[in-house]
Amino acid sequence: YTDAFPNAFAEAIDVCQSPVTTGRRIGVISPTGGSGASTITAAMAALFALVRTDQIAGVDFTPAPSGLIARLPAGEGDEGLSAGLGRLGGMTHVDTDDVEPAAYGPSPRPRLLRLNYAATDRLLEPEEVAGLHRGLSRSRAVSVSEAPRPALNPSLELGDFHALVVALSATLGARTANSDLLREVSRRVPGVPVLPVMVDSRRSPARTKAHLSAAARKTLRELGIADSVL
Repeated sequence: YTDAFPNAFAEAIDVCQSPVTTGRRIGVISPTGGSGASTITAAMAALFALVRTDQIAGVDFTPAPSGLIARLPAGEGDEGLSAGLGRLGGMTHVDTDDVEPAAYGPSPRPRLLRLNYAATDRLLEPEEVAGLHRGLSRSRAVSVSEAPRPALNPSLELGDFHALVVALSATLGARTANSDLLREVSRRVPGVPVLPVMVDSRRSPARTKAHLSAAARKTLRELGIADSVL
């Protein structure tokens, strides 16, 4: 009777099931590789596909190989897409309702479309990415996308997302990288809501996690952002 989790979880699921008029686009970004962005992206896409009755998309905008496929496989031996995001190249008006999921490999969940770069794909141009985002908003209730750091993919505009999840690394050496990313996101897209999440992917000591979380909250306060870190 004293455990708050069941009610909090039920309330969170209610929010995940809220109706939308325009598809919501959520970006997940991290300061370094291995910080947990792929895991969060896969988990969120799987959860939305589980609790909603409409169409969901999980997108990996990072170059191949895809971390999303490894964490959200459709079955044994699933190597992902035979042709990925590169198939949408040349389009500035993409309607993902017209995208046949079977052409992108087996589906890991009902109603869930995975999109990622295949090994031979070129990176999409900015106008192609913008066209894909417009298509996702029209045809998918929620899309969750792993976004590379801006310096690694300048064609991806962080302002195209309705919210950003920032996966902060729980390793001691990532303190500066965590703060730098929070500052960069705040500078580039000051109007986009940011949700910082400390991901303990390497089982760091509790003291280290507390130290890094405090450092991230200090940076958030300096930026005038709510200083909560999940």
